[in-house]
Amino acid sequence: MKRFYIMMILLAVVIGLSACGVSEEEVVDSITEKTDEYFDVDSPAVTHEFALFDIYIPETAEITEEAENYLVIEDQNQTYILFSNNLEDPMSDSFYSQAETMDHHLLLESYEDDERFGYLQLSELEDDYEIQIGIGGIRMTTHSSLDDAEQQLEKMSQIINSIEFN
Repeated sequence: MKRFYIMMILLAVVIGLSACGVSEEEVVDSITEKTDEYFDVDSPAVTHEFALFDIYIPETAEITEEAENYLVIEDQNQTYILFSNNLEDPMSDSFYSQAETMDHHLLLESYEDDERFGYLQLSELEDDYEIQIGIGGIRMTTHSSLDDAEQQLEKMSQIINSIEFN
C-alpha cells in the first residue's frame, strides 16, 4: 500500500512538471502573433561603429570575434552570430528564400514594409532550437531552449533593427 502512494505521488509530480513547460505550438503561436513587433521595435542608440555599419550592442555583451562581414557576440553565456552581406539591399529576400528551401523549420515568417524585408525562423535542433532573424542582407542567429526563444528573439530584434549602414 505504501508503494502505491509513493507511485501516485511520483505520477502527480511528473504530470505537474510536464504541465509547467511551454509547448512548441505555444511558442510558435506567440512568436507568429508578435512578428510585426519584432521589426517595429524602437532601436536603442548605436554603441559600436564598424567599417560597414554601426550597431547597438547591449552593455552586458561583448564582441568576441569580428570580421568584415560578421560579428560573434557573447552575452551572459549566449552566443549570437551576426552576418552582413552589404551587396544585398534592405528589401532583399535572399536569406528568406534560402530558408524556404529548408524543411526543418517550425516557423518561418516574413515581414515587409516600404523600406525593408525581414524574416523570423525557428528550427528544432537535436538538443535545442535555432533562432534566426534577418533584414535584407543581414541575419542574426543563436541557439536557445524553447523557454528562452522569445526572450532571445526580442534581444536579437533590438540589435538587428539598430544597424545603420555607413
